[in-house]
Amino acid sequence: MPNAHGQAVDIKDLLNSGPIALTFYRGGWCTYCNLELRAYQQYLNEIRGYGVQVVGISPELPDSSLSNVERLELEFEVFSDIGNKVSKEFGLVFRLAS
Repeated sequence: MPNAHGQAVDIKDLLNSGPIALTFYRGGWCTYCNLELRAYQQYLNEIRGYGVQVVGISPELPDSSLSNVERLELEFEVFSDIGNKVSKEFGLVFRLAS
């Protein structure tokens, strides 16, 4: 997946450096998601103290992710799950019946 700067990163490489607190969020337009990301940022030092890195994943394009990282002053990696490929692998994507 590309990170907020458009650089491709394999999540398996991240796992090689230790445990991950993974959060999926809908996008920078989502007020509740932004509250969650701010909470992770607020407790980031404490989380890192346990040897865990925080990673956010959103279906937004890298440019939008970068804008969100800058606006919220996030100090952890945020990735773009274009087409929800990773989210589907985790079983998080579903269709609502019409």
